[in-house]
Formats: sequence, C-alpha cells, structure tokens
Amino acid sequence: MNGTSTLWYRTGTITLSKYDTTVYGENTDWLTAGINPGDILLVDGKVIEEVLTVATETAIKLRKQYLGESVSGKEYAIIRNFTATSSPKLTAMMAKLTAEFSRRYDMDMQTITGKSAYELAVENGFAGTVDEWLETLKAAGEWMRVSQELADTRLLSEQANTQSSSAVSTASAANSTAVTAKATADMAKTTADTAITTAGTAATTATEARNTADSAKSVADTAQDTADQNTTHIQYVHN
Repeated sequence: MNGTSTLWYRTGTITLSKYDTTVYGENTDWLTAGINPGDILLVDGKVIEEVLTVATETAIKLRKQYLGESVSGKEYAIIRNFTATSSPKLTAMMAKLTAEFSRRYDMDMQTITGKSAYELAVENGFAGTVDEWLETLKAAGEWMRVSQELADTRLLSEQANTQSSSAVSTASAANSTAVTAKATADMAKTTADTAITTAGTAATTATEARNTADSAKSVADTAQDTADQNTTHIQYVHN
C-alpha cells in the first residue's frame, strides 16, 4: 500500500550514511506526499530520528546525525505527524484521543446502534477503507510508542549533556586551582633563588672581610715585631 493514505509512508527505499543528517530516497515523493518536520523515520522497526526539513522529493534532513551503519536501498517507514506538534505533546494528544474514542465507542456500541467501530469512524469523518482504518489504529498505537521512545532518548541525552557540562565545570575549576598552585610554587622558587643568591653574596662579603682582617693582623704583627726590635736596639745602645 502506498504510504500517502495513512499515518504510514513506506514508498521507495532510502540511503543512510553514518554521521550524516541527510537521508536520500529512491522512487520517493516526500514533498508531494506531505512529509513534514516532526515526522519520524524508522528502519527495521527502530526509531532513527525526527525529520527536521524536507528538501526535495528524494532528500530529507534529520534533526540529529544518523549513528548507525551506512545502508543503501533500505526499506523504511515514516510515521507522519499530521498535527506538526512535538513528540511529547503528540503522545499526550494521541493518548487522549484514544481514550476518548474508546469511551465513545463503548457507549455507542452498548446504547445506540451496535455498529462496528469502522462505521462509527466513517460517521465521525474518517475517509478510507476498512483496511486503512485498521492500519490507522495500528499506526496510532505505534506512533505513541515511537514518540515516547524518542522523548525518553532525548531526556537521556539532555541528562548526559547536563552531566557533561558539570564535568567540564569541575575540570575547569581543577585547572584553575592547578594554575594558581603552579604560580604559588613559581613564586616560592623565585624567593628561594633570591635567598640563595643573597646568602652567596653575604658569604663572599664575609670571606673578603675575613681576608682583610687577616691582612690587617699580619700588618699589625709585623709592626709589633719591628717595634720590639727597635726597643731592643735602643736599650743596647744606651747601655
């Protein structure tokens, strides 16, 4: 069945490349079929990502990168979001509509005509065959499941981003502390180097002073010896 008649769209095949956000189609008519931002792409029954834009009949752009293995000529399905609302909102809307339909169906079946659910749907505006009606019910349930899965994935992604931001902040604070500690250590080293230089200068000065004192003592000793010799000579001459 061509996907344009229901919530499902499956016409043609697609090519997906790892880490790319663009999906290329073969024998697809995405613009004509009314594929819109907010629709969800599935491959092998698994959610790939939400449609961000529809560029051409054979090219759509996803909201996030495709992280699976590259494939070509792959069968796929697009669950169509006719309300153009976000996945969490649409999930809530579908749940409400399903509950309301079930309530009205039970009431009508029990108290009015006993008509089938399909007949009641036609009377309330549904246009399509019985098979299309059944597929629409099936798609509505699948849409709720897929939307919830996508919402859960986004929640986990947001939590991971928050934890990553916290880790970056902690690492930045640790880096700042390390930089401050290094600067303090550099200052301490400079102070120590200055003290060593000062001590060396003082030691040199002390050595020079000691040498000067030794020279002065030597001169004094020589003078004393000379004085003693002169005194002895004078006494000898006097006698």
